[in-house]
Amino acid sequence: MHQIAANERKTHCLRELSIGKLSLWIDDLGTGINVNFPPIYHEFEQFSVLDHAEISDTFDQQTSSAEANLVLELHGCPIPEAFDWGHLVHHNIIWELWQNSRGRFIFRKTSEPNNYCIIVESNFERGQVIGEQLSALAEAGTLLSSLDLPLYANWLGGYGDLILHSASVVVAGQGYCFAGPSGVGKSTLAAFLATHHDLTVLGEDHIILRYLDGKFWIFGSPWHENLALCAPMGVPLKKLIFIDRGANQGIESISPLEGVARVLQTAFVPYYRSDLTAQILGRLAKLAEEIPFFRLNYQLGTDPYEWILRA
Repeated sequence: MHQIAANERKTHCLRELSIGKLSLWIDDLGTGINVNFPPIYHEFEQFSVLDHAEISDTFDQQTSSAEANLVLELHGCPIPEAFDWGHLVHHNIIWELWQNSRGRFIFRKTSEPNNYCIIVESNFERGQVIGEQLSALAEAGTLLSSLDLPLYANWLGGYGDLILHSASVVVAGQGYCFAGPSGVGKSTLAAFLATHHDLTVLGEDHIILRYLDGKFWIFGSPWHENLALCAPMGVPLKKLIFIDRGANQGIESISPLEGVARVLQTAFVPYYRSDLTAQILGRLAKLAEEIPFFRLNYQLGTDPYEWILRA
């Protein structure tokens, strides 16, 4: 009879974030680290208590609802001084991405480079979170702070999919996406339509665009400020509308070329990953073939709902 090792009998507490059919699992490895997430994440979160031997079976059961699973194990220990960082792939004022000699991706905060890091296998199936203060960070709800969005952007990029800087509402089971730069009124429009037409808002600031089962879908995400303006669901994409305050009043179609150019101006495209860009650009070319693009300008306080439906 197979003898179960001691570490296999441990009870693991797993937190799952399911976003855009990609499930991120945080495994405490039986250490009892209490992982919390901010309130805006709760609609996207599930909690499981499992024996080690049950974990693989659980992931197999998730395949009907999750496109893929990424398991991050928590290791509450200091980052070794001789750590293999490899080469710097991307850097900004908030976060950094490295890739080491084994091809693993390493995400860390720019302002706290030695506090903790997230190490992910190149296939985005397994990884680790390493840091001396993991327990305190997890308890405070800041374990993935500022790193989960770039982590998902790179994970999605492997499928040719994107995070859009946009808002979206659901009309009759289909998604209407409103894109544009910050301050143009995406959140305002989504909130207005939700209030006056009883529509579900998928998100007010960040929407996930995916191509699944032969069609384009958009999914809500937790990367927002307003709890009431996001939802953990996905719907087929019907229209992509760019709010343009410099355009004429009304709504009008725009060319596929202009639409793709506008998407590229606001989407979270990991240009720093040359291995992903060709697939993403090919996916956007397909988007231009299948989804109509529009430009919208309307006077604040008026209702553009009929324009949006009839366009």
